[in-house]
Amino acid sequence: MSDFYSVLADHYDALFGCDDRTITFLIEEGALPGARVLDAACGTGACTRALIGRHVDAHGADLSTRMIEIAKEKARDAGIEPSRFSVGDMLETDAHPHRPFDLIFCIGNSIAHLDSLDAVGRFLRAAARALEGGAGRLVLQYVDVATLEVGDSFELPDLTAPAAVMRRTYHRDGSRIRFDAELAVRGESAQAISQPLLIIPTAELCGLVEEAGFASVTVYGGFDRTPAGGGRWVRVVVGELS
Repeated sequence: MSDFYSVLADHYDALFGCDDRTITFLIEEGALPGARVLDAACGTGACTRALIGRHVDAHGADLSTRMIEIAKEKARDAGIEPSRFSVGDMLETDAHPHRPFDLIFCIGNSIAHLDSLDAVGRFLRAAARALEGGAGRLVLQYVDVATLEVGDSFELPDLTAPAAVMRRTYHRDGSRIRFDAELAVRGESAQAISQPLLIIPTAELCGLVEEAGFASVTVYGGFDRTPAGGGRWVRVVVGELS
């Protein structure tokens, strides 16, 4: 993992966090007390910890060793069993030791870090296998920039924390999106990264969700359940197995 992501991990919760609207949405979709839930690509675990605080049997997995190290540290500080967090590939969700789950969620545009729509399909099928007895729900949040023209770019709002600022730009570079980011930490030199991201058209994603076995698929323009579109790039997709 690059130095950029190692530094980002130390400020991840403060920059991205997990607001009440997100938690309310997850609760409404099945993250109820006693439900077993997986936060796939959990980062440093803010949403997982928030759900545990509401008596949800929540677990978090992330491919980043540094993110999980911090998630475990924060869990200990909060009186949460650190073993609820583990290093894991979202493509192997069906191998998670605490499966089956009632709800799996993957938010923060994490699925766009997969390298192909085929890989997205593999994740969706693994998630379907990991859900409880052929039931349960999957929640995905991502940014749909499929209509952005080649060569065009747009800036996302800066993310700010007490000791750091993250500036972000999406640029259409051929068949992919280039995610350019700069992380400025107080008292340190700014660090930059250019990360290719997968373009995930919502219609294609919904088709893949259905192919993975989800009988019902609903698309929103955010965790506030506004309709998708209308100039909004964020998408929240909910798939229900039965």
